[in-house]
Amino acid sequence: MAVFPKGEGQILALARQVIHGLHESPEDFPKAPVPPDELQALLDEVQADVFATAAAKAAYHEQHARKDKSLHRLKVAL
Repeated sequence: MAVFPKGEGQILALARQVIHGLHESPEDFPKAPVPPDELQALLDEVQADVFATAAAKAAYHEQHARKDKSLHRLKVAL
């Protein structure tokens, strides 16, 4: 029995495979519940959010390091 993937990367890979299959063999899926172009738009949105999340995490860590440095300088000055 097939099991739906749980990991983010696995879900994205499955989406790519489904989109590819729907585009390559539309005659096999004449009434797909979600058209491949709509799936692609959803996938594109998720990928943009993944990149934005990674950028936000990096910015957070950079800012946190700056805060730690300025706090250290303040403590030394006191």
